[in-house]
Amino acid sequence: MYDLRVTPVSSALPGVEKHANVVASIISGKSLKSISAEIAIFFIILIGVLSTTVYTRLKVDYSFIALIGFLFMISLLSYLLFLFKGVWFSPLYSFGNLIVQFILIIVLRHLYTEKEAKHIKKIFSNYVTERVVNELIKNPSMAKLGGERRDVTVLFSDIRGFTALSEKIQPENVIELLNEYFAAMTEVIFKWEGTLDKFIGDAIMVFWGAPLPQPDHAERAVRCAIEMSQKLRELCKKWSYENKPTINIGIGINTGEVLVGNIGVEGKKMDYTVIGDHVNLASRLEGLNKEFNSEIIISEFTFQRIDNLIKKGAFNPVIFKELGEIRVKGREKTVRIYAVITS
Repeated sequence: MYDLRVTPVSSALPGVEKHANVVASIISGKSLKSISAEIAIFFIILIGVLSTTVYTRLKVDYSFIALIGFLFMISLLSYLLFLFKGVWFSPLYSFGNLIVQFILIIVLRHLYTEKEAKHIKKIFSNYVTERVVNELIKNPSMAKLGGERRDVTVLFSDIRGFTALSEKIQPENVIELLNEYFAAMTEVIFKWEGTLDKFIGDAIMVFWGAPLPQPDHAERAVRCAIEMSQKLRELCKKWSYENKPTINIGIGINTGEVLVGNIGVEGKKMDYTVIGDHVNLASRLEGLNKEFNSEIIISEFTFQRIDNLIKKGAFNPVIFKELGEIRVKGREKTVRIYAVITS
């Protein structure tokens, strides 16, 4: 009555039955065999390589599900080998290998992601809105810092007669005026989710269509220019009331394929910017405002992108006046240009 034994399949197996099983195994020649060390090591390496490949290609949530799947498959394999082949394959080492790999890869990915997020934030925090920075952190592949060709719209803005103005007033007042002007313009630019490339003295360079894709980049640029013009009028009213000098600006906008990326000296000075013929054309158009006594000039390439919206009255009461074709320095073909007249 007290001859009861604990086995892997029973907590109270009669000892005589245990002896009978041992005898039956000896007579039949069937016994539990352990899998060879070579096969066990090969399997551990194989499952390790497979799991590492899966972990590195999937997100954390899916990697965890994959880990559970691997553990289940190994358990099932071990059970089936035992049940039908009488082979003992311990899943313990494979379990440990899978779990340790999962933890290490997730930790390394987290550290890499944090480093990449800081890098992206460092590069783009001065160029774009916080929403765009967060989007880039989630999808770093959207911003190829090494350089790529993109279809973008470029805007150049410049203060008219600023050199003469700066000679008439104190330097402190010039800086104060510029800072207030730049702050107001930057607010408008970020409202239309433009990428603020740089301030060049009293000029501003902005582009749309990078780092995040913006199918409506031409429309955004034109609407931004219109609002910049309106915002400047408000500033001039305020400055006039404060007995401060007022200013006028010229804006040039062009659309086309450019090279965009992080350009500069690694570790010293790097700028996320755009270069190319279409960038130069936008700068030239900004300068043409002096000749045509206008405030905003856009190229035919930008006009073509928003032509349907203009016909639908989406820009009313703004008027788009054709100024004709001009030959710009550095380009063989003439370019048709349009003045954007705001109320």
